[in-house]
Amino acid sequence: MENMMTNWMAKIIGYPVEAGGNLTSGGSIANLVGIITARDSAGIKAKDFEKSVIYMTNQAHHSIDKAIRIAGLKECVQRLIPVDERWRMKSHLLEEAIIKDKQDWLNPFLVIASAGTTDTEAVDPLKDIGEIAANHKIWFHLDAAYGGFFILAESAIETLKGIERPDSIIMDPHKGLFLPYGSGAVLVKDKMKLHESNRYMANYM
Repeated sequence: MENMMTNWMAKIIGYPVEAGGNLTSGGSIANLVGIITARDSAGIKAKDFEKSVIYMTNQAHHSIDKAIRIAGLKECVQRLIPVDERWRMKSHLLEEAIIKDKQDWLNPFLVIASAGTTDTEAVDPLKDIGEIAANHKIWFHLDAAYGGFFILAESAIETLKGIERPDSIIMDPHKGLFLPYGSGAVLVKDKMKLHESNRYMANYM
């Protein structure tokens, strides 16, 4: 049933059949899973932290900061990209920051965007951010806990244009689908990266 649910979610946002995911107890754990997968996919080790760069805005949910700390990435460089008058990330400034960091021999590896922030309901320019992340080979994680399921509404399709671009995305069924509190989900475009980072085996399993 869980696989059917995550497969349906992947389908509605335009993810490929190679995508995978898990249901979680909420957005905080879902963000943690996505960020850990990004860390491991980039091969980030303790020796790399001080030169590895994470990009987001000051509108990012507090669970992002919490996930970064729990994932051991607190010592990474964190860039807060300015927002426009509608509280959306200025994507051209994101790219400028990435280029400068590369010139300074830093390692940009993760950009985090939002689709429906808690304070303002802002949706970052997902298509533009996705293109920038792809061009620079940076993992793109999207916190769509609040806004993700609005993709089911025709009126929101343009606002959420590019929602299929992130490498990982979280969505909260207890928000957009009005399900009981404490139901979250994380999807990863390449489920093998999710498995490599989060799967464990033991002789009693």
